[in-house]
Amino acid sequence: MSLRLGLILCSVLSGGLALPWVVQGADPPPISFQTVVGERFRIWDQNLDGLLTSEETSKLVLNPGIKGREAAAVAAIHVSFRRAGAPAGLSIFDLLQPSDKPAERRDVDDHKVHFAADYARFDRHVRELPRQIFTIAAAPALDGMAQGKLGDCYLVAVVGAAVHRDPKSVRDMFRIQLDGSNELLFPNGERLKVPALTDGEIMLGSSAENQGLWLNVLEKAYGQLRLRQQGAGPGPGELELDIIARGGDAQHTLSLLTGRDAQWIPFQPRTPRNSPPPSYTRRLALREQFRTQLIGALRRRQLVCVSTPKIRLPPGIIPGHDYALLDFDPLTNVAHLWNPWGVTYSFTPQGDHPGLEHGYEVRRGHFEMPFDDFIKVFNGIWCEAVEPPLPGGK
Repeated sequence: MSLRLGLILCSVLSGGLALPWVVQGADPPPISFQTVVGERFRIWDQNLDGLLTSEETSKLVLNPGIKGREAAAVAAIHVSFRRAGAPAGLSIFDLLQPSDKPAERRDVDDHKVHFAADYARFDRHVRELPRQIFTIAAAPALDGMAQGKLGDCYLVAVVGAAVHRDPKSVRDMFRIQLDGSNELLFPNGERLKVPALTDGEIMLGSSAENQGLWLNVLEKAYGQLRLRQQGAGPGPGELELDIIARGGDAQHTLSLLTGRDAQWIPFQPRTPRNSPPPSYTRRLALREQFRTQLIGALRRRQLVCVSTPKIRLPPGIIPGHDYALLDFDPLTNVAHLWNPWGVTYSFTPQGDHPGLEHGYEVRRGHFEMPFDDFIKVFNGIWCEAVEPPLPGGK
């Protein structure tokens, strides 16, 4: 341990010294992450072994008495245990080390810790968010939604498509209880009760800005549902939200939110190995087939989501990510898409012309793409089936 860090640690433990902000490019909250850690670590470490584990932080996240900046610090520590190669426990020395600035991909493990940056974001999130489930008559609304750090694009993209199609159908899933809990009745027949959320749980999830907590409640319900399907509770040190962070697929969430099965339509047909590529005539026929299926699905108001492969893509398009397909104009052959990062994501192409080389202009998650680019960039579409409904669905 360096002399400087040792002096800082002694000062923190003896008097709660306000430490310097160590993340570049971010405005610090009035009380730094290191200060909160210095003041609360010995209380969090209930077994007094000098380490915080994911089991301890999970209990702290679920504690309704832990609020505000303390909850933000706990959430920032808990998130760090999700990264590959994370240690079993973190000492106060680990937590007081300078942390990295946030990565560009908020939902992908970069094997680094971002304590101070995550703390600042979580602190801002919980201070700005209303505590009711729905706070405005227009909720839920697509404009305001933003995926958090869970990596649940497969859920938020489908929810965004459902909200775009019929916000009332999403709102009607909620049964608000007098004790602050919620009962959710999904279109596929699943019914779940979600207890009132703690500050820590709110911070770890997505955001719907001034609309209320409905998206956070929906995420926790989805975590409960995944556990129910597994027939087991969370593992040691796991939260229901951590289950979501493991990943998933749009097929399941489409079925959950529609009560119907979901069909995968790939843009590139499989061909036997070493066989010649499709002829020009065949490619034209396939293009028109995909276009016809797309137009038909959106005219029937089916939910449609698309996925990107994990390869290099046009600037501003995220690899290995799910998007909602909101509309397609058959006259102009232009698709209207929505990135579930939502209001927190915009992109301006560099160069004279938007397209495959320079990317597409994105504003608050929304962007447009010509059809011929669309079938080159995306793997295919997940499309809500028309018939038959799933067993137990409406």
